[in-house]
Amino acid sequence: PTASSPSSSSAWLKMSTTDEFVGLAILLVSLFCLGTWPAILRLCSDQSSTTHNAERRSLEFVYMDYASAYGLISCVPFVLTSIVSWTKHTTPTYDEQSLSLILIAMLGGSLLSLGNLSFQWSTAIFGTTLTTTLAIQASMTVVLGTFLNYALEPAKTNQPSLLVLGAVVFLLAIALATRAQISYAMTVSAENGHDHDQLSNHSPFGDGEVRYTVIELPYGSSACGEGGESATEVHAAAKQDDQTPINASVKQERFLGAVSNSFDESSYMAKQRQRTRHGILVAILGGFAFGFFSPCFNIAVNDPFRWRGTGPHSKDIVARTNAWFSLAFWLASIFGNVFLVRNQKRPNHGQSNNALDILWDYFTKDSWSERKLAFLAGVVCALGNVLQFQGGKMVGFATADLVQAFPLVSTVWDVVLFGEFTHVRCWSWIGGLLAAMYAAYMTGIILLACSSIA
Repeated sequence: PTASSPSSSSAWLKMSTTDEFVGLAILLVSLFCLGTWPAILRLCSDQSSTTHNAERRSLEFVYMDYASAYGLISCVPFVLTSIVSWTKHTTPTYDEQSLSLILIAMLGGSLLSLGNLSFQWSTAIFGTTLTTTLAIQASMTVVLGTFLNYALEPAKTNQPSLLVLGAVVFLLAIALATRAQISYAMTVSAENGHDHDQLSNHSPFGDGEVRYTVIELPYGSSACGEGGESATEVHAAAKQDDQTPINASVKQERFLGAVSNSFDESSYMAKQRQRTRHGILVAILGGFAFGFFSPCFNIAVNDPFRWRGTGPHSKDIVARTNAWFSLAFWLASIFGNVFLVRNQKRPNHGQSNNALDILWDYFTKDSWSERKLAFLAGVVCALGNVLQFQGGKMVGFATADLVQAFPLVSTVWDVVLFGEFTHVRCWSWIGGLLAAMYAAYMTGIILLACSSIA
């Protein structure tokens, strides 16, 4: 009996280590998928801008295609495991206590969708820069997701100090990536002769256009007088008129018009500052949504509060939970994007704001050739999340947050597909920032991976 104890212990350790390495390998594949689907979705948006149609595809419709494909593909593992269970006559039982866990899983899917919608809303409607929104939400995702998942299952993390250090290094990588993006945008703007921040109107899909409702000035796109002059020009003209023999009433009228327009310009700037504050607030709320969706899935799978009871967990628990998660994600995405479409100026283009009419346009307006890339993005993202959740089940959901290093892959696709950073030299300031970002992300991945290995 004493001799068999070490052998059984070593066998268990070997099996545990194998599971951990398999889980880490699954997470690395997930990281690649999660870094690839945004590039496909952006490619879809760029393709729609070069089609022969005079009217471009609505980005909301593109996202709805992506969400629909995501929901369908995410249900495939559950369907397959159910078929296998039926063929073996081992159909799992669904007790009433699991209803609360189903609702938690659906809450997680809804939070993920709301996070994506907050990203769209913050950047497009309120005009918050893409870099600022990404920095806020990515940081909150890493901090909240990692530490909440660790609190839910601390036994999965063998070295908490490495987990904390890895999260800190991830925050450093996010800061470096943000700085690199700002510097690159300023460089491109200067080379193109633009005197404004290129990021301020950056679309979530990278096409540089904003198609949502914006705050308009009383006299057009800028604070202008009735003839189209800006308030500064009108004021200068009024000052010049003081030296010319013009009727006093005309001078007074022009002066009052200049003062009125200056107030319009000040009011516009105040509205812009208010929009920026609202956009940052929406981005922060979206960061909370991103930070909590993974812990919700963790609760639904591992049941740390014993809502399911004390019995053994079903083998298809991850696939079944992901099915409910994806269903909620799809529903929230469809309703959320229909709401965004209704906030656009569709009546100005002879279109109805009725939700049923919007859905009819979505299903009938675009051809398969215009949808296929969006569907492909949904398939790749669904695969990435399925692998993330399965790997999280094996090595711990706190360690699974290493997939947040997906900008490693996204940056490569940006260079290959869209030509970004192609003129950046390795020894330049931007090149150094990118190299430091890569080093930080790689270090964070290694630290998070090592935190789960005994």
